[in-house]
Amino acid sequence: MKHDLDKLTGPMDEETKRVQQKALEQYYKYKNGRKKFKWGYPVVVILFLCMVAFIYPLQKSEESASNVYIEPIDEQLFLLDVYSHQYKQVRFMTKAEAIKYSIETSIDRSALLTYAKHEKIEVDKDLIAKNVELSLYYIENNVIEKLKQEKMLEAFSLTNDEYKEIILKYATVNSVIDSFIKERKIKGSKGKATGQIYQNARDFYRLHAAEEIEKFEKEQNSKVTEKPPLIEVETPETFRFAAKNDMALDLGLNDQQQYEFINSFIMLDYIGRTYGTLIYEAAPIKEYPFMFEPSFYMDYKRNIEKLALQPKWRYEALEVLEILEIFERSYKDDYPFLQ
Repeated sequence: MKHDLDKLTGPMDEETKRVQQKALEQYYKYKNGRKKFKWGYPVVVILFLCMVAFIYPLQKSEESASNVYIEPIDEQLFLLDVYSHQYKQVRFMTKAEAIKYSIETSIDRSALLTYAKHEKIEVDKDLIAKNVELSLYYIENNVIEKLKQEKMLEAFSLTNDEYKEIILKYATVNSVIDSFIKERKIKGSKGKATGQIYQNARDFYRLHAAEEIEKFEKEQNSKVTEKPPLIEVETPETFRFAAKNDMALDLGLNDQQQYEFINSFIMLDYIGRTYGTLIYEAAPIKEYPFMFEPSFYMDYKRNIEKLALQPKWRYEALEVLEILEIFERSYKDDYPFLQ
């Protein structure tokens, strides 16, 4: 029978060996991990979706960061801040000092408005109106403040209506903190809450407006140059005021070998203590008898010059005018009316 089957199919021994050999080869390929993985359409789709899921949040984050509203630094308010530091305070201040403080104030103001908008704080409009009303009332009912305002409006060529718009800006900023505390229901010390809100606002603003801050600081700081330090010296006996026993003035020499005061606070205090009666007589407004400050400096000086013509006040007036001559040299680069 086997002989008959061989006649029909041919010898089976060789075929059997080929089948066995093929089976052994497949077995060893599988066992040794040499079976190749074939990429299929479903796998490619899944991997693509995974990549999209990973990249999209990053893109969305970048888009969100670029879409943050940034309150620009208000140039007009900055200039008013510089003026206020130099003229509306009770002391003289160099332009460099005024700009330094005003830069910080301006950045804080824009930072607070930016942060409030980002946090979706609705600034209380009634509170803004109240703050505007209080500011206008204070100016209108304070003789000194009203005079200072008039001088400032003249310096910047501002109308009263334009200044009211400026007061509105200040009032809006001043109202943000209270609105923050009210909406977030912050308890405890208002001072502590204010400090924390400002700190958060600064951090947020510096993160998102770094380029604008850098440009602003560079532009403003380029407008001033620091004066070289003075060389401290003793007061020469040739000065009229050197004869005073309670002499307490710090004098120094500048790079042109001219006398200046190292500390203007000491000078102003000295004048007040030593020439109090004369200063009162020279006061432009008797209700505010000691106004030896930038806004009223020239008013005082003109009155003292008049008193120097009177025998009763002559010697003291000349001594004070000598002190003022040195004082003016100390600040002539910072105040146009001293040049």
